[in-house]
Amino acid sequence: MKRALFKRVTFILCIMGVTLSLSGCVYLRLNTLKNQLAQFPEYFSVKQRKAPTLVYKNPVLYSDDMQWLTGLKPSSIQTTLRGTLQRYVFRKLNAPQKENKDIVSTLLFRDDKLSEVVFPKRFKNFITMKNFVEMFSPIKDARITKRSKKTEWKWREMYIKLPTIKKLSEYLGKPTRREEKPGRITLTYDYQLERSDGPHTYIPEFQMVFTFWEYNAKVKETEVNLGRLWMFIDVSKEEKLVKVKRN
Repeated sequence: MKRALFKRVTFILCIMGVTLSLSGCVYLRLNTLKNQLAQFPEYFSVKQRKAPTLVYKNPVLYSDDMQWLTGLKPSSIQTTLRGTLQRYVFRKLNAPQKENKDIVSTLLFRDDKLSEVVFPKRFKNFITMKNFVEMFSPIKDARITKRSKKTEWKWREMYIKLPTIKKLSEYLGKPTRREEKPGRITLTYDYQLERSDGPHTYIPEFQMVFTFWEYNAKVKETEVNLGRLWMFIDVSKEEKLVKVKRN
């Protein structure tokens, strides 16, 4: 009895040890990615092909890392001469008929490392080198901690052209929900990941929440939930703030 119990405990400890060591490796790669993002032009490029494409010059993240970060598996996987294509199709919940504002993104993996991310064509004005450099240059001082599973960074100068409500509607269409309070307008967009075996849940697996102070003003706060990955951006103050966390 004691020997059997000892074997079970040993087995469980081994599994825990492997899991912890694997997640530890993920954090090492995330820290490497963070340092690369801080020197964006050296490690990345943005190609305006048929659709805006983010190119990794020195890839560090594996396909399992992406699924660990978000907890989401791709809608489809295709093996090509260029590498493995993982396609994520997010269908907007309660979307008007014929609106066609779903979000589809394709990830290219070469030797199992993330090499390219292709974004929807209509996002080309936001997926630019200038915007990425401005967003990620201050990340060099951010810390990614294994215990808290979060990081944050701040910056002051901002030249990114933020969208108004009208412009946002051109990119994303009609919001799933709209809430208005005195001096505050909130637009929420809910999406569900398309799967070959049908939906697993009706809870949105991808959600974006945009907050405006006035109708004609530009967005002040943005909250994004992508599976287990959470991001919050606040540009309402002089010191801009970005928070990222894995739940």
